[in-house]
Amino acid sequence: MKNREKIPSRKRRNLLQLYPNGLVVIATGRPGRKIKGLPSGSLFLKKYYAWGFINIAKKPDYFSLYVTRPESRIEYFGKVKDVVRSTSADSPVSKIIEKRNNLPETWKDAENKKIILLKKESLVKISPFIKAGKAPMQGLVYTKLSKFAKAKNTDDFRRKQKTYKKDYLRNPVLLQTLFSNPLAKINEICLKLNLPEDVRRTARDLFTVSLKKRTAQDPPIYLLIPAVLFASSRKKEYPLSLHRLSEESGISYIKIWETYKKISSKLDVDKPSVNLSKSIKEYVRRFGGNLEIKKDILSESFQLIEEARKKRSFAGYDPKGVAAGVLYLSMVKNRKKISQKDLAEIANVSTPTVRSRYKELLDELDINLDN
Repeated sequence: MKNREKIPSRKRRNLLQLYPNGLVVIATGRPGRKIKGLPSGSLFLKKYYAWGFINIAKKPDYFSLYVTRPESRIEYFGKVKDVVRSTSADSPVSKIIEKRNNLPETWKDAENKKIILLKKESLVKISPFIKAGKAPMQGLVYTKLSKFAKAKNTDDFRRKQKTYKKDYLRNPVLLQTLFSNPLAKINEICLKLNLPEDVRRTARDLFTVSLKKRTAQDPPIYLLIPAVLFASSRKKEYPLSLHRLSEESGISYIKIWETYKKISSKLDVDKPSVNLSKSIKEYVRRFGGNLEIKKDILSESFQLIEEARKKRSFAGYDPKGVAAGVLYLSMVKNRKKISQKDLAEIANVSTPTVRSRYKELLDELDINLDN
């Protein structure tokens, strides 16, 4: 029985370095060898504890790479742009040739090893919107493909991550490439939340500024997107609850708040001047539209808000709870039927909160409902 090769030779290790013309080797391994737990067509890197394969199920034009064991579920996706022959460093670049099974064609080098080569400007993207297991992916956002192959293990990868991330994410050419997906995601969430155009525009500007000021310690992009949306809504004094933003973005509202606090000083939104009266009116308009309340009742609710604002301050109160209490008071005053429970569900507050705000407004405005 022949002895198995324990580690790649020096010659094979050198294949993992950048070629003079900028070509990068992604993965090498013995052709035809099947490894338990890996899909068909996988290529295994024994020395570097990494394995990669072409994802033919959803995106056949993307390269997927796992660092350390497959159970670690750390996934990285890179767009397969060009596949070249490995006979010489200055080989002509050819287009991807797809077989019947949709796998790009690979060639064998002198040692009869499968090699996939990509151009230097090809990028690896960590996609936060493609879930790995139950938790969203974390780590680098964009980097050169060669960085993954050079990492010996996860700890080594994280150490190098801090070094590569700072300089690479400030590249203006890369920033232009970066904007396609994150900005599309910002627009998608804005459409779901029905946010006004000025909030969308401000969110895109804040996202651009945060990328330019990005450091290795900053949160990943998938956390940055909802955080800049929340910051934009505060800057434009538009009421947007963390719970509603969490539902549409799929990110925990606690993580959104923590990310917002981290980036608020950089984005100059750490002390927003929120107009509580304006926020309450926006919530009244939104809740009234959801419950199909008539315009005359909404107009009366706005008048009650102005009267209450002259007598007291709403500072420290949740605008959603105050809006629900004002709406309930207007409905009761006009002898329209509506339950506190329905208002609480629409406003995403508790029923006792609606009841408390309702009673406080009754006392402040000295309204008599007996007549």
